[in-house]
Amino acid sequence: VTILRQDRVVAEAPRKLTIRCSFTDVFVRDVLCSVVFFYAHELDTAALARGLARVLGDFAPFNARLRRRGVERFIECGDTGARFSIGRSDETLAATLAQLDDRARFELIDRTNARRAWSSGDPVLAVRVTHFADGQSALGVSWHHTIGDMASAMCLMRAWSREVAGLDYEKPFLVDDRDKYLDHALPATDRVPTNLRYLPLRELPKLAAYMLTKARDKRRVTLYFDPDELARMRDTLQTECGQRLSINDVVTAHVCSVISARDPKARDRRVSVAVNFRKRAGLPANVIGNMVTTVDAAFEWGKPVGRLAVDLRCAI
Repeated sequence: VTILRQDRVVAEAPRKLTIRCSFTDVFVRDVLCSVVFFYAHELDTAALARGLARVLGDFAPFNARLRRRGVERFIECGDTGARFSIGRSDETLAATLAQLDDRARFELIDRTNARRAWSSGDPVLAVRVTHFADGQSALGVSWHHTIGDMASAMCLMRAWSREVAGLDYEKPFLVDDRDKYLDHALPATDRVPTNLRYLPLRELPKLAAYMLTKARDKRRVTLYFDPDELARMRDTLQTECGQRLSINDVVTAHVCSVISARDPKARDRRVSVAVNFRKRAGLPANVIGNMVTTVDAAFEWGKPVGRLAVDLRCAI
């Protein structure tokens, strides 16, 4: 991909706001999130830039820089803006998708250094539009995880899309102290089962050896399931279990079962999945932040895949 332009989109009506980060925000302080959308036509970059400038003022956390003050961390919203770049590829969209390895995927987004953002004052949001040789386009969006989770980013994307289309959009719900807000909104912690496991001393050397010798050998594996296949899988397990299941429950249980069955040595596992708890905790769907946690389910060797799916559903 050849980069043609690199600009910064500034909010038309920036909102000044300082947000105190929550424990979860700090936990993901060095993580960059990204997503790429593909379109069967060439995107209008000028319209996209104008629309983003209009919505950034309302979505203040995405128009911010990150700051540390002692042990606490803050999101300082104001007039930082977002990075906006335009690129062109000599490949077609189909050819790009066919060879979408890590290197190709990274070319479709504007990667930022998540750790460096705490001292550099760089924008927390970056956008890259890539035009392909066949007249189609990709929109790569990356943001600092401290700002918010995928649900937060999708709130921004929906608003941006509607603004470009000339439609009204829902403004986000912002809080200036996320931990304080969640303390009042969520149940007491003594009623929530812990999902932490403390390593015994005998496991620490094994972990250190793994990080030094094998951790970098990990690779991303992409699996594709046809929508009809997903529906059949869910219907089959729901019939077996007699309980309503989500497609996510079914796919997670199925993939875990397949991996476990191929272990050289029989062993039990624990499955951990991330859950957006906004709806379950009665929070506004448009509240910006990291409103996610993980839930666990036990998966003993030989356990039926339907049983694991049910346990996941109950845990969620």
